[in-house]
Amino acid sequence: MADEKNVIDLELPAGKLFAQYPDLPGLLAEMGIENVDAEKTLPEVAADLGVETSVIAFALEASGYSVQGLKAADDGYKSPLDVLFDELETGKRCV
Repeated sequence: MADEKNVIDLELPAGKLFAQYPDLPGLLAEMGIENVDAEKTLPEVAADLGVETSVIAFALEASGYSVQGLKAADDGYKSPLDVLFDELETGKRCV
């Protein structure tokens, strides 16, 4: 799990996150996300690019960050991953 100091709040503007985490622009550039408007949040940047915010959040978590403020899309899709992760966290089979 990421250190408490490595928490990315998706509700904050990118400029504030970049000031707090100088390596963040480089991580985003590795994902092909460059020239980010400092006033926009990462979910707004994702929407502009036609990318799901969860993809960016997952990549950031894989890079050692903890992401907060991720809001699931209300498109009616129920991911099977929720069940899998519930099983991993609780040790109980949910089927």
